[in-house]
Amino acid sequence: MNGDGLATYSWNVGISGQAFGVANFVVLTVYEILLPTNSTASGGEPWASNLFLRNEALSVFRAMNGR
Repeated sequence: MNGDGLATYSWNVGISGQAFGVANFVVLTVYEILLPTNSTASGGEPWASNLFLRNEALSVFRAMNGR
C-alpha cells in the first residue's frame, strides 16, 4: 500500500465473490476485500478449514499482488 490508503484501490473479485460474501465480478475496495478475510479467520487461518473459499480468495490476492 501507499499513501493513498486501503479504500482508494478497487479490484474485481472475478469468480471468487463467494469468498468475500458478494456476487461474482463485483468490484470492491482493498479494505472491503480484507474485512471478510479477517472476520472469517479461525486460529489465524482465513476461511478456517474451507479450502474452496480459501483458494478462491487466494486467486484474488495473487492477482492483486501481480503473481
